[in-house]
Amino acid sequence: MLRVRFYYGCALVTSLYLFSSILSAVVFAVYIGLGNTLDLSIAFTVLTILDLIKEPLRTLPNFVGSCIEFQVSMSRIQEFIHVDEVNPSMIRRLPQDETPDSIAIRDSANFHWGCQEEKKDAKAKDGKKPKAIEETKSLLDD
Repeated sequence: MLRVRFYYGCALVTSLYLFSSILSAVVFAVYIGLGNTLDLSIAFTVLTILDLIKEPLRTLPNFVGSCIEFQVSMSRIQEFIHVDEVNPSMIRRLPQDETPDSIAIRDSANFHWGCQEEKKDAKAKDGKKPKAIEETKSLLDD
């Protein structure tokens, strides 16, 4: 299976580079096959045009792949943008007269951007909190 895939990939890459020369031969064969005579001015004109479109034809598969990747990326971004910002089940609303503070940060609070590794790296090796956390906590206590 892997060998077949390798041969398929080799054939695909080879065909991208041989396509222009094969295209020239096919164009001239069809032109002559239709009963036309091939003179020098027509041959040079056709070869020049085929030489001009050779590089765009080689980059066409990459362009199609990039367009597909762009479409996938845009659909992911659109899906992310349409997601609700806050999960309503994670919020507990208290009546206005029960709490004097509008926002209160507790010691057991866990704030992270979504990566739990950052939480593990935030603690020092000896188990103490980093200096920035201590300074923030002292500012909040004031």
